[in-house]
Amino acid sequence: MDSITDVVSGNLAKALEEADKLLRSPRTRVEIITLRRQMKTVTSELGRRTLQLYKDGRIEDPELAELCARIISIEARIAEREARLAQVQAQTDRQPGQQSDETGPAAEECSRCSTALPEDAVFCHKCGLKLETAAAAAIPQGRFCAQCGRELRPEAGFCPRCGAAA
Repeated sequence: MDSITDVVSGNLAKALEEADKLLRSPRTRVEIITLRRQMKTVTSELGRRTLQLYKDGRIEDPELAELCARIISIEARIAEREARLAQVQAQTDRQPGQQSDETGPAAEECSRCSTALPEDAVFCHKCGLKLETAAAAAIPQGRFCAQCGRELRPEAGFCPRCGAAA
């Protein structure tokens, strides 16, 4: 009888070990997913802090500076498209026959084309003129490719990275 008990106990131990292996795999996958999410959050925060250091003039590494300049260029394009979207939405929201004095809260007009501009505009959404505002002052001086964000030399007519017209 002891040998049957030993066999059953041995088989039960093997079954428990196999069950534990089956449970460890999903737990490990969940741990990996959780760690990847944490890494994504921390990486995002690293990017935000690096960009702020660049805006504060504290980044000198050319590779990081180039990436930061690209982000700033993308932010400017986003702002331009948001302004365009706000203008379209304001026109859509107006009643037929109703006139509008402005397309949204305007802080100033573009000096080139006299278009009313949102308070946070860095570029004119109509003609593309770079504005001399507090928001524009946050962008480092220099020329950057509107397509890829690479810093351009003053005499450049085209971007050396993507070939876009400067």
